Amino acid sequence: MAATCSSLHSRHGRFAYTSTAACCLTLFLLAATQVDVASASRASRSGLPGATVQVVSSASAPTPWPSSFSASFTETVKYLFIKSSTTGRLFYDFPYERMDRENGEGDRYCGTATGKKLKKVSCSHVVTNGTQGFARYLVFGDGDCCFCCSTENGCGATKPDWAANGEYQGQDTVAGVVCDKFSVKGLQTNLYWIAADASSTVATPVRLLQKPDDDMIFSDVSVGKFDPGTFALPGKCDKSCGGTCALVGARGDA
Repeated sequence: MAATCSSLHSRHGRFAYTSTAACCLTLFLLAATQVDVASASRASRSGLPGATVQVVSSASAPTPWPSSFSASFTETVKYLFIKSSTTGRLFYDFPYERMDRENGEGDRYCGTATGKKLKKVSCSHVVTNGTQGFARYLVFGDGDCCFCCSTENGCGATKPDWAANGEYQGQDTVAGVVCDKFSVKGLQTNLYWIAADASSTVATPVRLLQKPDDDMIFSDVSVGKFDPGTFALPGKCDKSCGGTCALVGARGDA
């Protein structure tokens, strides 16, 4: 959810929201040969050692996100004494973004907000134009909401091309989907899987692992616009969230 998460700033949420630094792009050369998928499938079913199905891909860098899409996710977080898992949904319509979590206790923003520290309460990151300007706000299931930090301080929505400097790592199968895998440098190393599809100009995210402690698996990806109310706030949300939000706002880097 540096998301720029956005924030999903792909380090927010915490996808979301990684601010990628410029780095040398490692070109991973792929053979331009055709793959006989049917034969490979038969070999795999026969139990032959090393028999795998590979999808032809010309990827050397990840394609950008669609400008507008939604996706469900499961997230597992492990750091210090915190171990938490949750489900949620991402709504993305750049420069707007919303990431809903059923349980926000493991999120570094929701779980450290004033009055919400390590509480099991639903929490949404909402990047929208509110009373504090275009910024990131936190909205909780108990009706509370607060101002996290501004887009000027790195808290805007995740840019569609946030992973543009990713280094290709080959192909993996994740949740039954053949994926292209990339390593994306941010404040930490991010491993990012997208569905392998050489004909597509936009990415279908499948998994994001923000090493070593935050793992997100995406599903039910739907491309399309949303009702403007999707990114509406429940009130003024003027008070400061405190916690990690305050630290990010002070240093200008989410």
